[in-house]
Amino acid sequence: MNAITLAPDAGCATLDEARSMESSTKHTIATLLVCAAIVTVTATALIAMSPVP
Repeated sequence: MNAITLAPDAGCATLDEARSMESSTKHTIATLLVCAAIVTVTATALIAMSPVP
Protein backbone atom coordinates (compact mmCIF):
# COMPACT_ATOMS: atom_id res chain seq x y z
CA MET A 1 0.00 0.00 0.00
CA ASN A 2 1.41 3.37 -1.03
CA ALA A 3 0.89 6.32 1.28
CA ILE A 4 0.46 9.74 -0.28
CA THR A 5 1.87 12.59 1.74
CA LEU A 6 1.33 16.26 1.01
CA ALA A 7 3.48 19.16 1.97
CA PRO A 8 1.89 21.42 4.61
CA ASP A 9 1.38 24.16 2.04
CA ALA A 10 0.11 21.94 -0.78
CA GLY A 11 -2.98 23.99 -1.44
CA CYS A 12 -4.98 23.20 1.68
CA ALA A 13 -6.54 26.44 2.89
CA THR A 14 -7.15 26.99 6.56
CA LEU A 15 -10.64 27.75 7.81
CA ASP A 16 -9.81 31.46 8.21
CA GLU A 17 -8.46 31.63 4.66
CA ALA A 18 -11.55 29.89 3.30
CA ARG A 19 -13.84 32.32 5.12
CA SER A 20 -11.81 35.26 3.85
CA MET A 21 -12.05 34.01 0.26
CA GLU A 22 -15.80 33.45 0.61
CA SER A 23 -16.29 36.95 2.02
CA SER A 24 -14.17 38.45 -0.74
CA THR A 25 -16.22 36.63 -3.39
CA LYS A 26 -19.48 37.88 -1.89
CA HIS A 27 -18.20 41.46 -1.88
CA THR A 28 -17.00 41.14 -5.47
CA ILE A 29 -20.38 39.85 -6.66
CA ALA A 30 -22.22 42.58 -4.75
CA THR A 31 -19.95 45.23 -6.27
CA LEU A 32 -20.52 43.90 -9.79
CA LEU A 33 -24.29 43.94 -9.28
CA VAL A 34 -24.21 47.53 -8.04
CA CYS A 35 -22.07 48.57 -11.02
CA ALA A 36 -24.47 46.84 -13.43
CA ALA A 37 -27.41 48.67 -11.84
CA ILE A 38 -25.62 52.02 -12.16
CA VAL A 39 -24.81 51.39 -15.83
CA THR A 40 -28.43 50.44 -16.51
CA VAL A 41 -29.82 53.54 -14.82
CA THR A 42 -27.29 55.80 -16.54
CA ALA A 43 -28.00 54.33 -19.97
CA THR A 44 -31.74 54.67 -19.41
CA ALA A 45 -31.34 58.31 -18.34
CA LEU A 46 -29.19 59.11 -21.37
CA ILE A 47 -31.75 57.55 -23.71
CA ALA A 48 -34.57 59.48 -22.00
CA MET A 49 -32.69 62.79 -22.34
CA SER A 50 -31.70 62.32 -25.99
CA PRO A 51 -33.58 64.56 -28.40
CA VAL A 52 -36.09 62.87 -30.63
CA PRO A 53 -35.68 63.84 -34.31
